[in-house]
Amino acid sequence: MRMIFDNDTLYVDIEGEVGQIEMNYIKKRVFSVLDQYEVGNVIVNTKNVFNNLKIKSLVKEYKNKYNGNFLVVNK
Repeated sequence: MRMIFDNDTLYVDIEGEVGQIEMNYIKKRVFSVLDQYEVGNVIVNTKNVFNNLKIKSLVKEYKNKYNGNFLVVNK
């Protein structure tokens, strides 16, 4: 996973197999950044993810905790 913050947007690139353990790690890292900084937009790139099912839990938890734009792309 790579994260880059630029112009009020947090870009997150996720790769590989994403199971529950990996998703917990991703949530912890992303939400840590969001708690520390004012981030208006989050863009998650899932192009190289083998299992997108766990991504829905990230989106749901984000919407419950934060007010901002959250976009999942597959580019």
